[in-house]
Amino acid sequence: ERAMEDLHGVYGGSGRRRNDETQEEEEAQESTTTMTDEETERALHEMDELLQRDTNYAYQLAQQQSPKYVQDRNFRLSFLRSSTTVSGTAATTQQAVKKVLGYFDVKLRLFGSDALCRDITLADLDDDVMECLEAGFYQYIGKDSVGRTVIGAFPCLLRYKSVDVFVKMSFYLWMHFFPLQKSNDRGVVILQYSSGMEDPPTNASLIWREITQFEALPIKCCAYHVALDSRAQNSISFQVIKVAQRASNVRTTFHFGRHMEVQYELRRFGIDTNALAFPVSLNGELTLKHHNQWIQERKREELPTTLEASASRCGTKSNGIAFNYTPQTTKPQASAAKMPLVEAVAPTDNDVMFGRGFTVQHHPGNIKFRRFLEKHYDAYTRGDDFDKLVLVDYLSHQMTTSLGVRFLKVSPVDKTSWVEVEDKEAIRSKLYQTFRNLRASYRRMEKQQQQQQHGQ
Repeated sequence: ERAMEDLHGVYGGSGRRRNDETQEEEEAQESTTTMTDEETERALHEMDELLQRDTNYAYQLAQQQSPKYVQDRNFRLSFLRSSTTVSGTAATTQQAVKKVLGYFDVKLRLFGSDALCRDITLADLDDDVMECLEAGFYQYIGKDSVGRTVIGAFPCLLRYKSVDVFVKMSFYLWMHFFPLQKSNDRGVVILQYSSGMEDPPTNASLIWREITQFEALPIKCCAYHVALDSRAQNSISFQVIKVAQRASNVRTTFHFGRHMEVQYELRRFGIDTNALAFPVSLNGELTLKHHNQWIQERKREELPTTLEASASRCGTKSNGIAFNYTPQTTKPQASAAKMPLVEAVAPTDNDVMFGRGFTVQHHPGNIKFRRFLEKHYDAYTRGDDFDKLVLVDYLSHQMTTSLGVRFLKVSPVDKTSWVEVEDKEAIRSKLYQTFRNLRASYRRMEKQQQQQQHGQ
């Protein structure tokens, strides 16, 4: 019966739906049969040891920001359980650790360091991402006959302005379909529906980013269904092949035919499109009614509580790192004369001063700042753009928290006193600029040495 559930999504081979009591009893048993309590505790202990030894910048930054979030048992358990096969065999602890590190890498790349240790909400999505979300490529369909969540993917509804826009939308959806607080033992069934529809051209970069991101999420894909008109739909076939190659132990089933034929075929696999919130009718009519209702529910739950907290972030772009959703109605900015005064501070030898000139450059805090970055210069130059982003984020957080460094600028009010810089992006830009200055300085020194050698 378990094999029939895993492969076909039907209970006992009959295709009938279990009653709630039977389903709850079996789900309770499943959490213990997948991994015993002893195996689970041993695996969690091994995860702790491996993560403590790892030097991943994104993970270390999250650890500094909120040890409680990173070390939460349920948080790590969700990654551990998603790293097991649907047959119940525990995967290696290294795979779960790889997922954890990848999760923080992806989150830092898409939303910046401020979002590492919190849930992503609609307030973190800009207008382009919201448009991609509302288009309906990914949709929650419901549960199959054995209680697994079914997610629909509809390539004909794919709308995005860039790959980054799409993967941000994807991250938000997946993490709300499967919150970290809830263990997803049964896994997810993905249904890619292209029957009777015209798909957009295949974007290999988007496919690769989506697969890589999905592998870093605490989600276990246990079945993949693909509905096609015929075997000639090469763009979809290519995407499915890529998914099947990268996703371990994912059963991929093809269904060929028009809408009625395919949807009746899906019922044999426990996916009753007539009973679920399926957006395509038997005659091919497409509706976004259920998807729009889901989005409205998310807005009612998230925006009233998050808009006020994120007001300082809304409408800003952090050098292509973090984009935030801007409400349609915005209040006009206050004039400079009505802006609240920022408390002036007296610079200390531990502070870094913004600006130019001899006094600023030779301030003790600025000298310490340059020497501190010199120690990390080699790591900065060896990395690619993302590695540099992670390193700068990590160093700026370490300086302002662990080392107690303040970044100061001249007050815009009186032009003489100093005030603390609160804009984290400005602080990161200061680090970037200092690294560039160090590179220019080293190149000048190297050139001078070469000239002296030629002169001798």
